[in-house]
Amino acid sequence: MNASRSLPMTTATATKKATTFEHVNRLCYGDNLDTLRTLPSESVDLIYLDPPYNSKRVYNCSFGAKAQAKAFDDNWSWGPEQIRWLNDINDRNKNVWCLLNCLMKTFKRNDGLPAYLVAMTVRLIEMHRVLKSTGSIYLHVDPTASHYLKLVMDQIFGGGNFKNDIAWCYRGMTPKASYFNKKHDTILFFTKSDEYVWNPQKGEPSEGSLRTYKSAMNRGYNANNARGMVVVFDRAKYEAAVRAGKIPQGMRETDFDGGRPALTDWWDDIKILGGPGNKERTGYQTQKPLALLERIIKASSNEGDVVLDPYMGSGTTIEAAAKLGRNWIGMDVTHHAVACTAARLAANLDLEEDDIPVIGVPFDLESARHLRDADRTQYDAWAILNLKAAPHEEKSGRLIGIREFKDWRDSRTVDGTAIYVTSNDEPPSVTDVDRLERLMKQHKADLGFLVAFTMPDEFTLKRIERLGEVRQNNGRHVIPKVQVITVEQIVEGGASATKIFDVSRQQRRKKILSGESQIALEV
Repeated sequence: MNASRSLPMTTATATKKATTFEHVNRLCYGDNLDTLRTLPSESVDLIYLDPPYNSKRVYNCSFGAKAQAKAFDDNWSWGPEQIRWLNDINDRNKNVWCLLNCLMKTFKRNDGLPAYLVAMTVRLIEMHRVLKSTGSIYLHVDPTASHYLKLVMDQIFGGGNFKNDIAWCYRGMTPKASYFNKKHDTILFFTKSDEYVWNPQKGEPSEGSLRTYKSAMNRGYNANNARGMVVVFDRAKYEAAVRAGKIPQGMRETDFDGGRPALTDWWDDIKILGGPGNKERTGYQTQKPLALLERIIKASSNEGDVVLDPYMGSGTTIEAAAKLGRNWIGMDVTHHAVACTAARLAANLDLEEDDIPVIGVPFDLESARHLRDADRTQYDAWAILNLKAAPHEEKSGRLIGIREFKDWRDSRTVDGTAIYVTSNDEPPSVTDVDRLERLMKQHKADLGFLVAFTMPDEFTLKRIERLGEVRQNNGRHVIPKVQVITVEQIVEGGASATKIFDVSRQQRRKKILSGESQIALEV
């Protein structure tokens, strides 16, 4: 193997490298295929992707105890997009097109697998293009389709550049089954060439390996005759043992770092995150632990390198890359993921959310209208998340926002709830107000917020006025029970458009909750 073990870059070098590449350190909303095609060729050092698995399941994202929304639907079907992508694959890589056609003859097109493989392949071709010649890619899947994707990657990256089929093993509750319980994921590790960044990683020593290490230190060497390998600690003792015939000549020397073994492709030392009590948890069902991504990033990149995650989800890869001094690019097709990752970076890396560049989200009224017309669910999510509420999917499939806050009443804090909805009509109608009122009653909410592009007409405003007012902060702060927020306000100020007295917000700002200092906050 001609892998290069590069030294970490200096801070100055890393800064210089980052400033010459305008695409780094930003989050991208939208179809990752479109976003990948905007990146320059050979501009990324490491790619990690944890895409859908063709599991035929719907995965949710939880936002506290009251809010939950669909993160992604892992059901696939053949359609016009697959035909277009298949033609594109034929133009870009004839060999992989032939492979896909052979695979599709084995399965019916309506069983989901052909559609899934075509969607993955067209994106993997783009990832190969943007990956540097010294770069690596880690594809994290489960056994459902890993063997098919291995064949696809052999064609795209070259079978000779396949390095590992890593098994990440874990424990946990298992359902009753008539087969061995499935308790591992597959991580396919490929490089783009024979020259690639590789920083060997060590595992933690076991009691047995520590005993072996201590006895080998006293002996001067540790030999494995069956494998023809030896670790030399004392050259004189080792050569004396060879001359005495205790061990054969010509054994291949390796290292034995303090009893810490070199990692194999069997990873059973990193635990899954478990239930909601885990501090790393963000609410994503498919979230991976930081330790897993830190291991991959340390092994296959250096400080200042560019790490790409085209399916960033909860943002684990992005947080790990940033903490390890790498530049990063995160992509996802949902506003949940973008908002979750931005909030995670802000909370764990001492950054301001507003300072994190996000590409592809609405930045003016026209782009907001375009999002609403193209994908109503993502428009609802964008508006709700910008107002710092948690998206919640109703039985109808529509998203609403739920925000819990703390009020100050009778010299004590009490829980409050606010509901956020986007209007169906423009300008908002009485029907929109009636819908919001029903949702407020259903969720026992104190306040309601109606998001619209324009303000309601006079008739609808009177309907809102009849809903009354809410007194907060021991009655010192009076606000309408239902408020209208325009999209223009969201674009310009985001959460500042929401008027709520929130004790917890004051506490975060270290305000003293006493007397007249309990002023109303716009948060």
